[in-house]
Amino acid sequence: FTDAEIKTYPNDEALRQALRRAEVDLIFGDGISLAFWVNGTDSADCWAFSGGPFVESRYFGEGVGIGVRKGNDLLRQALNWALFRVWEKGRYTDLWLRYFSISPF
Repeated sequence: FTDAEIKTYPNDEALRQALRRAEVDLIFGDGISLAFWVNGTDSADCWAFSGGPFVESRYFGEGVGIGVRKGNDLLRQALNWALFRVWEKGRYTDLWLRYFSISPF
């Protein structure tokens, strides 16, 4: 993207509106929230996910994460265990596709 002109926006809504109004050619943002946006009516079918090296694990790590308050080890461990069990039972993909019908990856 050496020829790209970088623009910044104060929040996600302003960023998404710039794409809807064709003020920008592409946006870079959180994949989960963008998946919800593209499935909703606010996106007005103006865009689609595009792959590239910026989604590779060597840049951002594997998968997605859930943030918990620092020091809340009990909740962190409970979430880790629950996610592990869902993955182990082969239900992760089913749940993902039920709630996130478009993958950001």
